[in-house]
Amino acid sequence: NGRVVIWIGRMRLDSDELMALLLAGFGVSSRIKGTVRKFVTLKRLLLERAATVAPVAIVVEDAQRIGVDALAELEALTATDAGDGTSANIILMGQTSLNEFLLEPDLARLKQRVRLRQNIEPLTATEVQGYLKHCIREAGGNYDLIFAEGVADLVYQCSGGIPRVINNV
Repeated sequence: NGRVVIWIGRMRLDSDELMALLLAGFGVSSRIKGTVRKFVTLKRLLLERAATVAPVAIVVEDAQRIGVDALAELEALTATDAGDGTSANIILMGQTSLNEFLLEPDLARLKQRVRLRQNIEPLTATEVQGYLKHCIREAGGNYDLIFAEGVADLVYQCSGGIPRVINNV
């Protein structure tokens, strides 16, 4: 439907790498030379998306890891301060310490753009069982034939209800 979603994984990035990653998310080859040309291309792509009402979302996984400089650069590259409508939605994912991380002075403008915060609490024991059943069903299996009774409780105890840990267990 025209949406563009750019995923920034758990890595540190400098500003050139960030710009290249954003352009790659739009399908632009890395052959563009020069920071100014890359910037102009990115702004043009954002403006084109804004004109078609096709949203751009930039998802930053483990936002603290990307670094203060890269997050500040991301905010600057996607800001609408110039009034040109070249904005992108930025979705920051991270641990609860992300709230403290956003208190960094260099991230003040990014923090001002935050419109919604969502904290995901660990799953309950009942939710862990439902999660496991769902995962096994999606993989084509039958939870009740694979696991003995009480396994979900054990997984809950080992994982604390954190889905990433559940997947590892």
